[in-house]
Amino acid sequence: MTTGGSSPTTEAVRFHSAGRTGGDWDAAGMHTPSYVRGEVAGEPVERIYYAGQRTRAMSGRRSRYAIGCLERADGRWHRRAEPVVHGDEGRPSAMEPFVLWTGGRWRMWYLACVGEVGRGAQPDYELRYTESDDGLRWAPPERFATSTEGFFDNTVTQGPRGWRMILARGTNLHGTTPFPAQGLWTSENDETPAGRAGWAAPQRLLDTDSGAEPWYAAGVCGPACVLDGDETMHVFATGTHSAISWPRAALGRLRSRRSLPVPAPFYLATGRFTFRRRGKS
Repeated sequence: MTTGGSSPTTEAVRFHSAGRTGGDWDAAGMHTPSYVRGEVAGEPVERIYYAGQRTRAMSGRRSRYAIGCLERADGRWHRRAEPVVHGDEGRPSAMEPFVLWTGGRWRMWYLACVGEVGRGAQPDYELRYTESDDGLRWAPPERFATSTEGFFDNTVTQGPRGWRMILARGTNLHGTTPFPAQGLWTSENDETPAGRAGWAAPQRLLDTDSGAEPWYAAGVCGPACVLDGDETMHVFATGTHSAISWPRAALGRLRSRRSLPVPAPFYLATGRFTFRRRGKS
Protein backbone atom coordinates (compact mmCIF):
# COMPACT_ATOMS: atom_id res chain seq x y z
CA MET A 1 0.00 0.00 0.00
CA THR A 2 1.28 3.46 -0.88
CA THR A 3 -0.57 6.63 0.03
CA GLY A 4 -0.39 10.33 0.82
CA GLY A 5 2.79 11.93 2.06
CA SER A 6 5.96 13.52 0.76
CA SER A 7 8.18 11.98 -1.87
CA PRO A 8 10.89 9.72 -0.41
CA THR A 9 13.50 11.25 -2.71
CA THR A 10 15.76 13.89 -1.21
CA GLU A 11 16.67 15.99 -4.23
CA ALA A 12 14.88 19.28 -4.81
CA VAL A 13 11.60 18.89 -6.68
CA ARG A 14 11.70 20.35 -10.20
CA PHE A 15 8.34 21.12 -11.77
CA HIS A 16 7.83 21.06 -15.51
CA SER A 17 4.82 23.22 -16.37
CA ALA A 18 4.20 21.55 -19.75
CA GLY A 19 3.23 24.88 -21.29
CA ARG A 20 0.88 25.93 -18.48
CA THR A 21 -0.62 29.37 -19.12
CA GLY A 22 -2.94 31.78 -17.35
CA GLY A 23 -5.86 30.40 -19.32
CA ASP A 24 -5.47 26.80 -18.17
CA TRP A 25 -8.15 25.06 -16.11
CA ASP A 26 -6.08 25.17 -12.89
CA ALA A 27 -4.43 28.58 -13.42
CA ALA A 28 -6.26 30.12 -10.43
CA GLY A 29 -4.69 27.77 -7.90
CA MET A 30 -3.71 24.23 -6.88
CA HIS A 31 -4.20 22.71 -3.44
CA THR A 32 -4.81 19.50 -1.42
CA PRO A 33 -1.95 17.40 -2.84
CA SER A 34 -2.12 13.61 -2.46
CA TYR A 35 1.15 11.80 -3.22
CA VAL A 36 0.93 8.18 -4.41
CA ARG A 37 3.28 5.47 -5.63
CA GLY A 38 1.56 2.73 -7.60
CA GLU A 39 1.85 0.62 -10.72
CA VAL A 40 0.51 0.71 -14.25
CA ALA A 41 0.96 -2.45 -16.34
CA GLY A 42 3.55 -3.64 -13.82
CA GLU A 43 5.65 -0.48 -14.04
CA PRO A 44 6.15 1.84 -11.02
CA VAL A 45 4.43 5.23 -11.19
CA GLU A 46 4.65 8.29 -8.92
CA ARG A 47 1.89 10.88 -8.98
CA ILE A 48 0.62 13.89 -7.05
CA TYR A 49 -3.12 14.41 -7.37
CA TYR A 50 -4.50 17.84 -6.49
CA ALA A 51 -7.57 20.07 -6.63
CA GLY A 52 -7.30 22.76 -9.29
CA GLN A 53 -9.26 26.01 -9.14
CA ARG A 54 -11.08 26.54 -12.43
CA THR A 55 -12.51 30.02 -11.70
CA ARG A 56 -11.28 33.29 -10.27
CA ALA A 57 -13.94 32.98 -7.56
CA MET A 58 -12.42 31.06 -4.64
CA SER A 59 -15.68 30.44 -2.81
CA GLY A 60 -19.41 30.63 -3.29
CA ARG A 61 -21.66 29.10 -5.91
CA ARG A 62 -19.61 30.56 -8.76
CA SER A 63 -16.40 28.78 -7.72
CA ARG A 64 -15.45 25.64 -9.63
CA TYR A 65 -12.79 22.97 -9.03
CA ALA A 66 -11.58 19.75 -10.68
CA ILE A 67 -8.94 17.14 -9.86
CA GLY A 68 -5.71 16.86 -11.82
CA CYS A 69 -2.33 15.26 -11.33
CA LEU A 70 1.42 15.55 -11.80
CA GLU A 71 3.48 12.52 -12.82
CA ARG A 72 7.16 11.99 -12.19
CA ALA A 73 9.32 11.04 -15.17
CA ASP A 74 12.99 11.60 -15.97
CA GLY A 75 13.57 13.19 -12.59
CA ARG A 76 10.91 15.87 -13.10
CA TRP A 77 7.26 16.36 -12.25
CA HIS A 78 5.09 16.76 -15.34
CA ARG A 79 1.62 18.24 -15.10
CA ARG A 80 -1.13 16.58 -17.11
CA ALA A 81 -2.85 19.19 -19.24
CA GLU A 82 -6.42 18.13 -18.41
CA PRO A 83 -8.23 17.10 -15.20
CA VAL A 84 -8.70 13.41 -14.44
CA VAL A 85 -11.90 13.84 -12.37
CA HIS A 86 -14.64 16.41 -12.97
CA GLY A 87 -17.83 17.36 -11.20
CA ASP A 88 -21.25 16.74 -12.73
CA GLU A 89 -24.39 18.75 -13.41
CA GLY A 90 -25.67 18.56 -9.83
CA ARG A 91 -22.28 18.96 -8.15
CA PRO A 92 -20.01 20.69 -10.68
CA SER A 93 -16.89 20.78 -8.48
CA ALA A 94 -14.55 17.90 -7.56
CA MET A 95 -12.13 18.68 -4.73
CA GLU A 96 -10.04 17.31 -1.85
CA PRO A 97 -8.72 14.10 -3.44
CA PHE A 98 -7.21 11.37 -1.31
CA VAL A 99 -5.66 8.64 -3.45
CA LEU A 100 -3.94 5.36 -2.65
CA TRP A 101 -2.83 2.33 -4.59
CA THR A 102 -3.55 -1.04 -3.02
CA GLY A 103 -4.88 -4.40 -4.09
CA GLY A 104 -3.67 -3.68 -7.62
CA ARG A 105 -6.07 -0.74 -7.99
CA TRP A 106 -5.91 3.05 -7.81
CA ARG A 107 -8.52 4.26 -5.31
CA MET A 108 -9.77 7.80 -4.78
CA TRP A 109 -12.06 9.47 -2.27
CA TYR A 110 -13.01 13.04 -3.12
CA LEU A 111 -15.48 15.82 -2.37
CA ALA A 112 -18.34 16.51 -4.78
CA CYS A 113 -19.97 19.91 -4.28
CA VAL A 114 -21.11 23.07 -6.04
CA GLY A 115 -17.99 24.96 -4.95
CA GLU A 116 -16.17 26.13 -1.85
CA VAL A 117 -18.59 27.41 0.80
CA GLY A 118 -18.95 31.18 0.76
CA ARG A 119 -19.68 33.64 3.55
CA GLY A 120 -23.06 33.03 5.16
CA ALA A 121 -23.69 29.81 3.18
CA GLN A 122 -24.32 26.33 4.50
CA PRO A 123 -22.08 23.45 3.32
CA ASP A 124 -23.51 20.89 0.91
CA TYR A 125 -20.82 18.21 0.80
CA GLU A 126 -20.93 14.69 -0.60
CA LEU A 127 -17.92 12.38 -0.42
CA ARG A 128 -17.51 10.02 -3.36
CA TYR A 129 -15.37 6.97 -4.10
CA THR A 130 -14.00 5.73 -7.42
CA GLU A 131 -11.43 3.23 -8.71
CA SER A 132 -9.11 2.99 -11.69
CA ASP A 133 -6.76 0.57 -13.42
CA ASP A 134 -4.28 3.27 -14.38
CA GLY A 135 -5.10 6.26 -12.13
CA LEU A 136 -6.13 8.39 -15.10
CA ARG A 137 -9.38 6.88 -16.34
CA TRP A 138 -11.70 6.58 -13.36
CA ALA A 139 -14.90 4.54 -13.02
CA PRO A 140 -18.20 6.33 -12.43
CA PRO A 141 -18.11 7.28 -8.73
CA GLU A 142 -20.35 6.01 -5.98
CA ARG A 143 -21.58 8.06 -3.04
CA PHE A 144 -19.44 7.38 0.00
CA ALA A 145 -20.97 9.84 2.49
CA THR A 146 -24.20 11.82 2.18
CA SER A 147 -24.65 15.57 2.38
CA THR A 148 -26.43 15.01 5.69
CA GLU A 149 -23.25 13.50 7.13
CA GLY A 150 -21.42 16.50 5.68
CA PHE A 151 -17.88 15.19 5.46
CA PHE A 152 -15.45 17.43 3.56
CA ASP A 153 -12.31 15.29 3.28
CA ASN A 154 -10.63 12.18 4.61
CA THR A 155 -7.48 10.11 4.91
CA VAL A 156 -6.95 6.34 4.98
CA THR A 157 -4.08 4.40 6.53
CA GLN A 158 -3.28 0.76 7.26
CA GLY A 159 -2.62 -0.55 10.76
CA PRO A 160 -2.06 -3.86 12.52
CA ARG A 161 -5.79 -4.64 12.64
CA GLY A 162 -6.85 -3.35 9.25
CA TRP A 163 -7.59 0.00 7.68
CA ARG A 164 -8.52 3.20 9.46
CA MET A 165 -10.20 6.28 7.99
CA ILE A 166 -10.28 9.77 9.49
CA LEU A 167 -12.96 12.16 8.22
CA ALA A 168 -13.44 15.91 8.72
CA ARG A 169 -16.22 18.38 7.92
CA GLY A 170 -14.32 21.31 6.47
CA THR A 171 -14.40 24.03 9.21
CA ASN A 172 -16.50 27.14 9.66
CA LEU A 173 -14.22 29.56 7.82
CA HIS A 174 -16.58 32.53 7.88
CA GLY A 175 -18.08 32.21 11.38
CA THR A 176 -21.53 31.36 9.99
CA THR A 177 -24.32 30.73 12.51
CA PRO A 178 -25.83 28.18 12.69
CA PHE A 179 -23.35 25.73 11.21
CA PRO A 180 -22.97 21.92 11.28
CA ALA A 181 -21.05 20.35 14.14
CA GLN A 182 -17.31 20.24 13.53
CA GLY A 183 -14.53 17.86 14.49
CA LEU A 184 -13.01 14.55 13.40
CA TRP A 185 -14.63 11.16 12.88
CA THR A 186 -13.09 7.69 12.51
CA SER A 187 -14.10 4.45 10.81
CA GLU A 188 -12.43 1.05 10.45
CA ASN A 189 -12.36 -1.64 7.78
CA ASP A 190 -10.90 -5.16 7.98
CA GLU A 191 -10.88 -5.68 4.20
CA THR A 192 -9.47 -3.85 1.19
CA PRO A 193 -10.48 -0.17 1.50
CA ALA A 194 -13.13 0.73 -1.04
CA GLY A 195 -16.77 1.90 -1.01
CA ARG A 196 -18.91 2.54 2.05
CA ALA A 197 -20.20 -1.05 2.47
CA GLY A 198 -16.96 -2.30 4.02
CA TRP A 199 -16.60 0.49 6.58
CA ALA A 200 -17.99 0.70 10.10
CA ALA A 201 -20.29 3.60 10.99
CA PRO A 202 -18.16 6.72 11.64
CA GLN A 203 -17.63 7.58 15.30
CA ARG A 204 -16.83 11.09 16.48
CA LEU A 205 -13.20 11.28 17.53
CA LEU A 206 -12.80 15.01 18.25
CA ASP A 207 -15.46 17.58 19.17
CA THR A 208 -14.20 21.04 18.24
CA ASP A 209 -17.46 22.74 19.21
CA SER A 210 -16.85 22.29 22.94
CA GLY A 211 -13.69 22.97 24.93
CA ALA A 212 -11.43 23.41 21.90
CA GLU A 213 -8.38 25.64 21.93
CA PRO A 214 -8.89 28.86 19.92
CA TRP A 215 -6.63 27.80 17.03
CA TYR A 216 -9.01 25.00 15.99
CA ALA A 217 -12.28 26.08 17.63
CA ALA A 218 -13.97 26.66 14.24
CA GLY A 219 -13.17 23.12 13.09
CA VAL A 220 -10.42 21.11 11.45
CA CYS A 221 -9.80 19.70 7.97
CA GLY A 222 -7.10 18.05 5.86
CA PRO A 223 -6.37 15.16 8.24
CA ALA A 224 -3.23 13.01 7.94
CA CYS A 225 -2.89 9.95 10.16
CA VAL A 226 0.15 8.21 11.65
CA LEU A 227 -0.41 5.02 13.65
CA ASP A 228 1.95 4.20 16.52
CA GLY A 229 1.20 0.52 17.02
CA ASP A 230 -2.43 -0.45 17.42
CA GLU A 231 -3.28 1.68 20.44
CA THR A 232 -1.98 5.16 19.59
CA MET A 233 -2.90 7.37 16.66
CA HIS A 234 -1.52 10.79 15.73
CA VAL A 235 -3.68 12.96 13.49
CA PHE A 236 -2.26 16.09 11.89
CA ALA A 237 -4.92 18.54 10.73
CA THR A 238 -5.44 22.17 9.78
CA GLY A 239 -7.50 24.15 12.27
CA THR A 240 -9.55 27.29 11.71
CA HIS A 241 -9.20 29.84 14.52
CA SER A 242 -12.32 31.01 16.30
CA ALA A 243 -13.68 34.27 14.90
CA ILE A 244 -11.30 37.19 15.46
CA SER A 245 -12.16 40.89 15.41
CA TRP A 246 -9.15 42.42 13.67
CA PRO A 247 -9.69 45.94 15.06
CA ARG A 248 -9.97 44.57 18.58
CA ALA A 249 -6.91 42.34 18.13
CA ALA A 250 -4.95 45.25 16.62
CA LEU A 251 -5.85 47.54 19.53
CA GLY A 252 -4.74 44.91 22.03
CA ARG A 253 -1.39 44.51 20.29
CA LEU A 254 -0.85 48.27 20.12
CA ARG A 255 -1.48 48.56 23.83
CA SER A 256 1.16 45.91 24.50
CA ARG A 257 3.55 47.45 21.95
CA ARG A 258 3.51 44.44 19.66
CA SER A 259 3.28 44.31 15.87
CA LEU A 260 -0.17 44.36 14.32
CA PRO A 261 -1.79 41.06 13.27
CA VAL A 262 -1.90 40.32 9.56
CA PRO A 263 -5.35 41.27 8.17
CA ALA A 264 -7.11 38.11 6.92
CA PRO A 265 -10.69 36.83 6.54
CA PHE A 266 -9.76 33.81 8.67
CA TYR A 267 -6.70 32.29 10.33
CA LEU A 268 -5.41 28.74 9.86
CA ALA A 269 -2.79 26.64 11.64
CA THR A 270 -1.70 23.01 11.54
CA GLY A 271 -1.30 20.89 14.65
CA ARG A 272 -1.17 17.34 15.95
CA PHE A 273 -3.79 15.49 17.97
CA THR A 274 -2.88 12.23 19.73
CA PHE A 275 -5.54 9.63 20.49
CA ARG A 276 -5.25 6.40 22.48
CA ARG A 277 -7.74 3.59 22.75
CA ARG A 278 -9.70 3.55 25.99
CA GLY A 279 -8.01 1.67 28.76
CA LYS A 280 -4.58 3.00 27.79
CA SER A 281 -2.85 5.86 29.64
